[in-house]
Amino acid sequence: MIRFITVLLATFCFGFSFSVTVQAKDSFYFMKDDGEFSPEEKDEEAQYVYDRCQENALQSVYYKCECIAGAFRAARDNGPLVPQATLLYSLFDQKGKECINKPAIAGEAYEFCDQHIKAFRSRAPDNEAYCECVARQTVRDFSRAPQLRTHFISNIHVRAMGRCRPRS
Repeated sequence: MIRFITVLLATFCFGFSFSVTVQAKDSFYFMKDDGEFSPEEKDEEAQYVYDRCQENALQSVYYKCECIAGAFRAARDNGPLVPQATLLYSLFDQKGKECINKPAIAGEAYEFCDQHIKAFRSRAPDNEAYCECVARQTVRDFSRAPQLRTHFISNIHVRAMGRCRPRS
């Protein structure tokens, strides 16, 4: 059954401030009403997960979407049938550690830091080294205990900026 719902842009309940209408496709949508999950239907659902990940601003930075889709497909093959959202939450938190996109996180954290120093430390001589430290610390902290929540990510950035004390 196809349902149209208004949801927050982050398809899998990860927050943003504006909404769009999307076609929600849960696990039962992909079973084609026969109650069985064929390999083709599992592939179609994994492709859907990949597409939603690529469209999500947080998921596509903090995780490699092809890895998440592959892990999702493998979980469909190896585990009991659980709701799509339940499986995704587990992958975007602790179970998806191997899918963390460390280079993208470092780049995003460096840019975050760079914007901060332009406003507050524009003349400091060690800004590049400071932001590199912030990027490394952000990757380390997120990789240690990943949670794809905006509040959690914001706290990681702030803690990293505090740990990487500027010398100026």
